[in-house]
Amino acid sequence: MNLPDLDIMLKNTLNSLTLENLKFGTDVNHGFNHGLLLYGVEAITHNYLMQKAEDVSAGKLSKGEFIQKYNLGFLTDGKDIGLEFAIKKYGFFVAPINTLESEGIFIPKQADWNILGEKLNKKVNLFGLDYTNLIYRDNWTNKDYALSLIHRKWQPEDLENPELVEQGIKFGEDMWKTCVAEFNEYKHRQSASITDLGQKLIDYYSKIVFTK
Repeated sequence: MNLPDLDIMLKNTLNSLTLENLKFGTDVNHGFNHGLLLYGVEAITHNYLMQKAEDVSAGKLSKGEFIQKYNLGFLTDGKDIGLEFAIKKYGFFVAPINTLESEGIFIPKQADWNILGEKLNKKVNLFGLDYTNLIYRDNWTNKDYALSLIHRKWQPEDLENPELVEQGIKFGEDMWKTCVAEFNEYKHRQSASITDLGQKLIDYYSKIVFTK
């Protein structure tokens, strides 16, 4: 995959946005903050990593090499983090968002902030139950395969399954479309400058999702 370029001035402008600019903790920039910085970046994480997982399902790369390369984690024991029941039932498949940055994908620094502007070193729980609320939105049309993915207890060997990998790619696509729809639904609450920056970020990420 040839990654698209993003103008350095645009990167700097996005990274210069402050808590006050973004109105964190309010619904003013909900479409940008929630739709793009939160779920949008997570959608890109799903889609990009599952596109790369095609090398595993095609036998070009071992699952171990893939997991190490992208710093993935498969958690099967939740005793130490207080999630024993949930992990026993569903499992956790996690990826740090800085993995995408190391691949050359631009991630606005605010995507790794909490509401106070503190850095999180965020990890995405791939195909987590939290995405149920996105799947049940009207514009996510094929819900059955997506629900099966978030109720799956993911294991490393799943990366060798071409059907699951293709479904994972589609999951990222559908999640991204849902995020864009959310941005468009709420953009009337935003300033023109935030909306313009959001649209440019959408154009950039859409090239990653839909151009292979």
